[in-house]
Amino acid sequence: MEKELKKIKQLFAVLDDRAVRYCHWKSNQHLDAALAGKTDLDILVDGSQAVLCRQILRESGCKQVVPQPRSQYSGIEDWLAFDGQAGTLAHIHLHFKIIAGGRPKNYHLPLEGWLLSDCGVLQGLAIPAHEKEFIVLIVRTAFKVRYRDLLRACLIPSYEFIPRGIRAELDWLLDRIQMNTLSAHLLASELPLDVSLIVDFIERYIGGRITPVYFITFKRKLARCMQKYILHAPMHFYSVRAAFFLKSLVRSQTRKTLREGVFFALVGADGSGKTRLTHDLAAWFRWKLETRTLYFGIPKSARGYVCFTKAKDMGTRLYRKFPGKMSGFVLRVLNSVLWLYVGCRRFVLSRLAQHYQAKGFISIAERFPLRNFWTMEEPMDGPRLQEAGRQALFSGIERFFYKRIEMPDRLFVLTASADVLHSRKKDTPIIRLRAKADAVNVISADEKTVIIDAEAPYENILLAVKTNLWEML
Repeated sequence: MEKELKKIKQLFAVLDDRAVRYCHWKSNQHLDAALAGKTDLDILVDGSQAVLCRQILRESGCKQVVPQPRSQYSGIEDWLAFDGQAGTLAHIHLHFKIIAGGRPKNYHLPLEGWLLSDCGVLQGLAIPAHEKEFIVLIVRTAFKVRYRDLLRACLIPSYEFIPRGIRAELDWLLDRIQMNTLSAHLLASELPLDVSLIVDFIERYIGGRITPVYFITFKRKLARCMQKYILHAPMHFYSVRAAFFLKSLVRSQTRKTLREGVFFALVGADGSGKTRLTHDLAAWFRWKLETRTLYFGIPKSARGYVCFTKAKDMGTRLYRKFPGKMSGFVLRVLNSVLWLYVGCRRFVLSRLAQHYQAKGFISIAERFPLRNFWTMEEPMDGPRLQEAGRQALFSGIERFFYKRIEMPDRLFVLTASADVLHSRKKDTPIIRLRAKADAVNVISADEKTVIIDAEAPYENILLAVKTNLWEML
């Protein structure tokens, strides 16, 4: 039994108190996992109460997100909820219409009133009668199983064309339905389906006699019966499907987005926990949202940096072997070009973050070239070339890049003492850690800057950052 999220239970308690007609209309086998934020909550709501439902969701702190283009359907919305105690996101798939089919879905089944009537209760949530859920699952299965899977099953007898997850749901519901009431429920649904068609499918499924050839016949008969519920004509449907396929070849978006993207950065000395925090926050967001991580530190594994570093090393060897003005000039140029590459790369990353932000993505910067660090002897993630002397020209170009790097929406500064940092990074000289810690620890909080005690237990740090981020979404 999964641990339920308190926030979700409170939300449905409010829906009950405000007399909103709803039910968790499918996949009730996994309801405990859904209430724990491990999978989606598929909630059907009376369309006449859509405005009230959205109002309750917003009052409860839920955020509406934008599904990827191929998953956008009229009557279906996506919302996220955050449980501040567990630090867990929950995804609410909000349905005002029952839209079914393959990819993309192309049927509107007028079953909303039927599913919402005479609901039972499971784990505190309203659910339709198991017989209703079973009938809908059979119809959905017929739409979902593709002809190419059926053809493959004809050629490979061991291939399971009905996914295991659907089989598990069918078996779960079979243990709970009353077969003698199925006909009455199907007639009440007013679907133009012959009762014998569904009963024959059930009998064959129970007896293990669902063959690919039978399923093709069943799928075609059901499609003919449901023809009047098709949303788009065949030509339009296949053109949309082809468009989705072509877009998938050039786009990397596979998750939902925000209406307005968010760009935030994690800043701190070595050993403050930036990398671990970046990884965990990215995993947290990526469950449902498009998320990108951007590393603003020295790109030691980047091909350009490796090439320029090798060139600088060659220049150093040349200078040591043939010391002089010319070899010294070559070495200074190579060093300047190396740091110009780093500055240019950071500038490009900042522009990339703005691009992601415009698309509604979450962008996480590990490290950031703050101006607070520019006065350091070796600025953390800042310009390295001297403004005066022979490097003045290169320094001017370098600072041109850095001055055009825009600040993120939110800055999380991880503070810790040099001794604590050294206990975590024993290979780094404490004098270097002390210089970095001193530069970080003097940063003060403001509207866009949040100070995080990096010496606190990691679970507390992660939850504090998650809570702050959720408030700004």
